[in-house]
Amino acid sequence: MLALRTYYNSYPGADKARSASGRPATRDAQHPESVVLNSNLYFDIHSSGFTHLHFFRILYDMKKLSTRYFAHRGLHNSHTAAPENSLEAFRRAVNSGYGIELDVQRTSDGHIVVFHDDTLTRVCGADKKPINMTLDEIRQYRIYNSDQRIPLLSEVLELVDGKVPLLIEFKPKRIDNLLCENAMKLLDNYEGEYCIESFNPFTLWWFKRNRPAVLRGQLVTDFIQYNDMVPMFLLVLLQTLAYNYFTRPDFISLDMHCKNWASYRLMTKNLTQFGWTFRSAAEIKAYEDKYDYFIFEQRFSS
Repeated sequence: MLALRTYYNSYPGADKARSASGRPATRDAQHPESVVLNSNLYFDIHSSGFTHLHFFRILYDMKKLSTRYFAHRGLHNSHTAAPENSLEAFRRAVNSGYGIELDVQRTSDGHIVVFHDDTLTRVCGADKKPINMTLDEIRQYRIYNSDQRIPLLSEVLELVDGKVPLLIEFKPKRIDNLLCENAMKLLDNYEGEYCIESFNPFTLWWFKRNRPAVLRGQLVTDFIQYNDMVPMFLLVLLQTLAYNYFTRPDFISLDMHCKNWASYRLMTKNLTQFGWTFRSAAEIKAYEDKYDYFIFEQRFSS
């Protein structure tokens, strides 16, 4: 697991939380009031400076990711043998040393699949929603007429096996606790680096309450453009990042075109930031000192 946010006196099973290295966190025999993150870093969970130390813990873990560059839906070219969100696209990202950004949804029978869109129309030519399909039904379709099928999250975890970090976007349309619960049954036993993100603040709230040790990020874009899909009062709350007060994200994953908005600069000032989606080396260079991590599309060109 990538993160550690250990409150030994505040939630059950905290002793099983893991450090950024994937090893279980422990107490130091000489400092029982502290949590050992690694050989030279301690956090006193009872000190008056806990808030400061907690904030430093977030920065420490987020800055420790093994790469700054994440391949958006894998290292793909959608109309080839390595289409988006396919095992082959993820294999190519691993072989190139890039982190992987991917999307997870739930099937009607509770399986966690890696797929981006609300329907299969664009990618598979079928006007069907994953949430309304069983795994067997989804497995009948190929991605862009390739030999690649929509993968299970478990298959991706087995393929990546901790070689590169994962940025996992949860894509519920509304509140979907079962998506979070079933995904975490897989991720709880995964030893590699990962963190989660979502546009849906209720997903972050679920993680805050149920998996506080997992670093969570709020995806941010120009939410007002979705006024035909979401009630305006909810869009205003999203646009102003008001939900952050309750969900307490560890990082922001920000649409690169919104970087200079005054409200976003104010609300994200002290948070680690991912930027998306970059499509050239020149774009990344222009924002090199503005983002901590970069999500790029395919093989960016110079």
